[in-house]
Amino acid sequence: MITPRQTRLVRVAGLRAFQAAIAEAACDGPVAACRARAVIVPTRAAAHQLRRTIERLWLPRDPRPGAALALPDLVTRDDWYGLLHGRLAGAPPRASEFEREVLFGRAAREAAGSKPVPVTYTSALNPGGSVSSAPAGEAGTRRTATTRARTRTARDPLTRW
Repeated sequence: MITPRQTRLVRVAGLRAFQAAIAEAACDGPVAACRARAVIVPTRAAAHQLRRTIERLWLPRDPRPGAALALPDLVTRDDWYGLLHGRLAGAPPRASEFEREVLFGRAAREAAGSKPVPVTYTSALNPGGSVSSAPAGEAGTRRTATTRARTRTARDPLTRW
């Protein structure tokens, strides 16, 4: 089941306005609503900096002594997956990053040892399999070269396009 989500586009004039918009979206409303939110950032250092920025912007708003601020979860993508997994009832243990890497490596070695699967790049709109802006006389040559390059890439996954 897919639960509904809300996405907003907020335009701002500069960095300070951007930071204020993030702080407003993250911390506005009742404490329970704020604690139910998550802000996903690229690194834990970015989460620390965002926390400092939000505190700098929000704490002066409440001049009472001992005022507190309820923050949403400031997490990385991996931390977010951990939070989601922790909320699943009866979920099996989550594989660590190392365990996932071992599983991916094993699957890659098995795939590399198997016979390559032929890949066909065709569609109803483009039976030749490539897009070319070359003049009519050169289109066939370019198409053949592109198809050869794609076939080579499909057989050798370590080469780049």
